[in-house]
Amino acid sequence: GRERSRAGARVTLAPLGPLSELSLQCAYGWGRQGADAPAPRNLSAWMEASANLSAPLRLRFRTHYEAFDPSWATSLEAGWSPVPLLSARSRYEAHVWLGSGSRAQRRNPEHRFRLELEARF
Repeated sequence: GRERSRAGARVTLAPLGPLSELSLQCAYGWGRQGADAPAPRNLSAWMEASANLSAPLRLRFRTHYEAFDPSWATSLEAGWSPVPLLSARSRYEAHVWLGSGSRAQRRNPEHRFRLELEARF
């Protein structure tokens, strides 16, 4: 049969109280697919830093590394909510595949930009 397990740890610091936050996380995953199949495993690490510059404006930076399928992803996100019913978020992501596996056949690096506008009523 197929089995999967995962263990991880996360540490979050708020050096300036509610104004900023820094989080570090690491996880290791392993599994078993069958008698003849190789055991899949995964080691990843994340770092996230966020800042509340004012009540309506928030910035967030994230980075993520995968060790066994080598890749690195980074994103920068800005959110603005002038009133509770309106918000806008923009996010830029860059993803780089570091290995020569099947994912390396994609465009490398890959860039994404997302813009969200939201109105609640």
